[in-house]
Amino acid sequence: KESIQKMLEYCQEKGYCFAEITSEIKQHQPSPIEKEKKGAKGEKDEKDKKDEKVEKGVDVVFHLDSKQLIKVKEMVFLNNTIPVKTLKRQIKTVKRGNYNKAELDIDLQRLTYYYKSKGYFQANISLGEIAFDVEKGEKDEKGGKGEKGEKGEKKGVTITINISEGDQFKITGIGIDGNKLIPEAEIRAKLKTGENSLYNIMSISQDMQMINNLYAEKGYISSQVTPEEDVDVEAKTVFVAFKIYEGNQAYIEKILITGNTKTKENVIRRELLVKDGSLFDGQNVRLSRQRLINLGYFEEVNFNIKTGTEEGKKVLDIDVKEGKTGTFLFSAGYGSQPGGFGSIECVLNNLKGKGYAMNIKGELGENITNYEFGFTNPWFRDRQPKTLVGIESWHSSDKYTDYISRRRGGAIRAARDTSKHNSLSCKYKYEEVSMRDMSTNVSDSIKDWSKRWGQDFVKTSCFNLRFVRNTKMGDDIFNPESGCFWDISQDLVGGILGGDVDYYKPTIDTTYYIPSWWKFVLAVHSRFGIITKLKGNDTPPDYEKFRVGGHYSIRGYEERSICSQDINGKQEGGEAVFVGNIEYRFPIAPKQLYGVLFADCGNVWKKTSDFDFSELKYGAGIGIRINSPIGPIRMDYAWRLSDAPGQIKNDTKIHFGIGPSF
Repeated sequence: KESIQKMLEYCQEKGYCFAEITSEIKQHQPSPIEKEKKGAKGEKDEKDKKDEKVEKGVDVVFHLDSKQLIKVKEMVFLNNTIPVKTLKRQIKTVKRGNYNKAELDIDLQRLTYYYKSKGYFQANISLGEIAFDVEKGEKDEKGGKGEKGEKGEKKGVTITINISEGDQFKITGIGIDGNKLIPEAEIRAKLKTGENSLYNIMSISQDMQMINNLYAEKGYISSQVTPEEDVDVEAKTVFVAFKIYEGNQAYIEKILITGNTKTKENVIRRELLVKDGSLFDGQNVRLSRQRLINLGYFEEVNFNIKTGTEEGKKVLDIDVKEGKTGTFLFSAGYGSQPGGFGSIECVLNNLKGKGYAMNIKGELGENITNYEFGFTNPWFRDRQPKTLVGIESWHSSDKYTDYISRRRGGAIRAARDTSKHNSLSCKYKYEEVSMRDMSTNVSDSIKDWSKRWGQDFVKTSCFNLRFVRNTKMGDDIFNPESGCFWDISQDLVGGILGGDVDYYKPTIDTTYYIPSWWKFVLAVHSRFGIITKLKGNDTPPDYEKFRVGGHYSIRGYEERSICSQDINGKQEGGEAVFVGNIEYRFPIAPKQLYGVLFADCGNVWKKTSDFDFSELKYGAGIGIRINSPIGPIRMDYAWRLSDAPGQIKNDTKIHFGIGPSF
């Protein structure tokens, strides 16, 4: 019976709401393969006879009559003042979608919740007439309550929803009772529910969760918050009192880790912000799970809380499912910037299960020749605080519009966590760069550089200091659901470090992830940077100045095509840059396929004193993201909304790329 019920629920979910399933039990009949196996054995011995008795059984046969697939023909709302389009956005039952009675019942609750978040305290949403379209005209005696139909094959359904909105109520006051550990002022400072505002069940629910979180941070994970509402119907007001039951503090008796078939247990434990015997801090438990997700080693990370051996003690059961952390990629293709290319790449993100990361890459193409190697130990000596060390080297040749840039060098870096969300890092980089095969149309500053250095390699000695703040939250590391990411970096080149060039280059990169309707997330990104000389009249080299445009900055434009110009109108890198991006992201297939609506803006200025927001270039478009072992594969279709040198406004461009947009 349970199996039939589950199968019926599945059929109803798919729109076969009148499906019928029956079952029967039959004596097991051997299949041809079973008969053949028995015949091959020949004469049976005593053991075979015993096994035959054990193997005898019955077959359970299910008979499914799916009936007709029912689609929703129309959704009708009665007595509503809120626009129908707005109401339809709150529910999952949609026109031309499958009819699912169970989902429709939940939709009534969703509408009630929506109305009560808009002040309609007495709102009542009920199901009206359900009218089926049929082929025959005889009345159906089995229509059921609320259903009006006829005998025959049902083709579609019109659903009527009755709405009694009532009046809007206001909140006259907020009370907080039962709190002994946390001061009332601290709780009130974080409340979203406001006095003299419209009644909002959503903000009340969020405040209940907020209060629970405050207690969970202090180990009171069994605390309970109940809203008591004193209603004055005549005055249309509500007084909301949060009744708090604090409960007792809880401690972590022990932490159990399962599912790590490859990753060493210490690699998981060192990321946790809670330990055996520590206070059960709810916030630290949530952050610990997020840190494990951010490693990128696991497909799933589940935290389960179990009762310990004594009252007030809990067992934290961490179950992980190993993901793919190593890739070997051979590819060939055509890109916006590299042109035709072929590449071989090996990436190992959890080497030997110890968390080491190593990458080896080689690219050869029309406009690029790249060789890269990197190795990172993310947790040096497994000691607190977390300390990262790494080395990298490279040899590359990139063909740009005006010249070919050849680079070779190496770097050593170290980073240390300074808090739960913040880290500080430093890197020393030594690099030699040569600018060759310059076109005759280069700017005067690039010509002057060529006259001075020719095709010689110019030595660059750089010290980088970087501050990172990461509060991103979500199950998909490439598509966070909330939080922010700050990256403040500064390069000091030359001076006491030696080398042939001297300059200072600070940049600020910020991204905020704002949860929106359903699972939509608004990602807001900005980047600002300047580069300035340290001494003398030597300007920074063009290959270190700023140029933007393309799939990693302002889409709709050619790669690196937005830049400054000299007095003759020839392109060159600028000393100041600003880029702003907005993406509205939504899942199509969670953790696999995402859709994106985006808008970009930005520009590059020759001098830092020339910075002017009125000169921004704009682009907008749509795109998709496909998660893969090598990172998100991105395809964007963009409209160019501003003029640019050699590019006409309102043209479109398709961008392909690998990795996150920002």
